Amino acid sequence: MNKKLAYCLGLRIINGSIYFDKLYKKYFGLISKIIYDL
Repeated sequence: MNKKLAYCLGLRIINGSIYFDKLYKKYFGLISKIIYDL
């Protein structure tokens, strides 16, 4: 496998998981707030 391609793919996966982690935490926080408010 091409090193540059593997590096770019790895970077995209890392950036994607960081993005989804932030998104998940944001929504998890919102859901928690709604549950606690009930």
